[in-house]
Amino acid sequence: MRKWLSPFFQKNRWLSAFRRMSPGMTVTEIVVVSAILGILAVPMAMFISSTLKNVTRSNLQIKSQDDLRSAFDELERDFMEMNEVSISSQTTIQFTMDSYQNPGYNPNGDQDGDGIVNLKDSDDDNDVTTIMGSTSAWRVGYDLKDDDEDNNGQIDVQCRYYLSGTTLCRDFNYNGAGWGLNVRAVASSVSTLNFTYYGSKNEDLGRLIDLGNDGTASTGDTGESDGIITAREIDWVQAGTGHGNRSGSINTADERKYIVSIYVLIAQDLNKDGREDFRMETQIAPPLLPVKRRY
Repeated sequence: MRKWLSPFFQKNRWLSAFRRMSPGMTVTEIVVVSAILGILAVPMAMFISSTLKNVTRSNLQIKSQDDLRSAFDELERDFMEMNEVSISSQTTIQFTMDSYQNPGYNPNGDQDGDGIVNLKDSDDDNDVTTIMGSTSAWRVGYDLKDDDEDNNGQIDVQCRYYLSGTTLCRDFNYNGAGWGLNVRAVASSVSTLNFTYYGSKNEDLGRLIDLGNDGTASTGDTGESDGIITAREIDWVQAGTGHGNRSGSINTADERKYIVSIYVLIAQDLNKDGREDFRMETQIAPPLLPVKRRY
């Protein structure tokens, strides 16, 4: 029996010897391992944190880019229909559009009964020969000049873009019904909005006012004879040569007649951390602005 059990006892003696040769981890070893893991954990945590921040930042930039592209699509579409500017500040622009932008406009109707449908009629209400005083002349004439095609004494269509808090809003005023009835949020979390106005040296109004920041000829100051008609020059060159009042902004009807293009800058800060997530800018030259002035 002992002979038969001998291998079993020998095996157990071998296991016991192995256990004596491989004791558990000591406190010192645990401390060393913990220290090593701690040292490795710091850069690993920093790497993970940096990666998450970069991913979040990238996602914000992509979302902001999409938002601003959508906003610029609307803005550019409306600006291309602009035919007269009535408010021109850094964060607000208001302008008149043709009557066919009115929701009630019927392109296939015949408002004046002359046999020509409105869409193809250059004078929908047939008042081109009507004579009115200078303050009411906007109500008669061909369509581009006539801002009262339905003859109710009100401007048919006005559009306004403005900043309300951090939201870029667009509003329409139809037939003098008032503002605030057709407001749409075009872009949110706007951190910067800038409308900058330019004239053109190729336009009759702009040919004489390329006089630089001081608005005076032959001084050689910054901007003089550079071919660019800035808002500063529009505002600074006074009567006799221009129509500026040196108020610091383009704020009169005579000054606004010089506007032929608008530079637009919009930036977003979606997570409100004080850093721009994305910005877009463009310069738009509404084709109807100079055309309407020639009427």
